[in-house]
Amino acid sequence: MLNSLAAAPFIWPLQMDGRVGGNEALACAGRESSVAIARIGAVSEYLLGLYARSTEADASGFSTFALDGMCALLDADKAWWGVISVSEAGPLLQSSFLCGLPPTYVSVWETVKQDDDIAKIIARTKNQTVSLESKAIPATNGLRQLADGFDVSQTISISVDLPDQRAFMFVSLYRGHERRVFTPEEQSINELLIPHLHAAWRQNLRERLRPGRDSGGAEIYRAFVDRQGKSVQHEDGFAAVISHHWPSWRGSLLPLVLREAIEGASAAPGRWVGRGAWAVRSAPAGLLTLVELREATPLDRLTPRELQAARLYAEGETHKDIARLTGLTPSTVRHYLREAYSKLNVDNKAALANLMGRQGIALRAQNRVVPL
Repeated sequence: MLNSLAAAPFIWPLQMDGRVGGNEALACAGRESSVAIARIGAVSEYLLGLYARSTEADASGFSTFALDGMCALLDADKAWWGVISVSEAGPLLQSSFLCGLPPTYVSVWETVKQDDDIAKIIARTKNQTVSLESKAIPATNGLRQLADGFDVSQTISISVDLPDQRAFMFVSLYRGHERRVFTPEEQSINELLIPHLHAAWRQNLRERLRPGRDSGGAEIYRAFVDRQGKSVQHEDGFAAVISHHWPSWRGSLLPLVLREAIEGASAAPGRWVGRGAWAVRSAPAGLLTLVELREATPLDRLTPRELQAARLYAEGETHKDIARLTGLTPSTVRHYLREAYSKLNVDNKAALANLMGRQGIALRAQNRVVPL
């Protein structure tokens, strides 16, 4: 790895013209060598951290380190990392992760993406850095307006082919106005880093897809899904569950009912949402969304408020105690408990506590109540 880095043009050529004395030239060369060695060291440290986090960090933590590190290494103000597929209708953004930019950047880009010549170029030319200064774009062009609106004066972008997705992964680094231009050396470093980023990202996804079980012992099946509802990477069990429930399912696009369930679960990250014989939950995972499936339990039928009231009641709290702890009225608590009893098909507190224990709910696990 270090050999390939050393081959990059990190040492700027020394201009020798009779006006520079030998000692000065040697001193200048020494300073340039020190700068080059320091830069190689920074790149090496970043790559070591990148691969370490690919096996240790969750997908969000890995993505944050990866993009923040590239910005720091190449002195960029902002960055955008994502996956795009190209069709006759134009570029389709499948995954996205931002550094130093607000979420609105993506929604604005969607309105001007037909003018994004950078996306068109890197779609054709992989593994090569493309650079652009916004002042070179006509003022009426949508990409120029996007750049001006988000203080982007200079861009370097690069892509890697993703043949299994019929798409490409890209990273765009930005500098604002009044900043110096990206040097050829920085562009070379960018080209060296992108294959490592791609490899470490894939490794991170694989590590996060190890088999697991929930607190009740039910097996959990995992997949990483993009903005379009397509599975980018999944464990074998996930595909088996989908094929069992939807025998006609083929390809990477998940069944519509599952995509709708994932969208609903996204509104309550970390909470299982029941859908008939199965339950789903999802959470942001860097560029993607981590989706988890398991067999549904009776508790998945309850709303968050019903589950909260039922848990407290099973722990021995009275209606008034639950009302005080949750900020609800006693009559509202009774309503939630009636709904919970009906959905769970129980008729007394002992049966309720027994059911919750079987489903892995740790009663009295903590004293505080998390407001919903």
